[in-house]
Amino acid sequence: LAVEKEDFGGKAGSCLIAIDSGVGAGVGERVLVIDEGNSARQVVNDSKAPLRSIIVGIVDRLDAEA
Repeated sequence: LAVEKEDFGGKAGSCLIAIDSGVGAGVGERVLVIDEGNSARQVVNDSKAPLRSIIVGIVDRLDAEA
């Protein structure tokens, strides 16, 4: 799953490839991403898994105070 990095402060037009850890995220949904290898490997319970980023949740709602 490619996540647009500009959505979380990255360079516009770039993307991050992340594994969906079973949350079932779909196209256009906002997701919670762990972008750090050791933490991502802990989610899948495999210290040697070749991954860096993993999707761990879907954002249901954003509230902003004015």
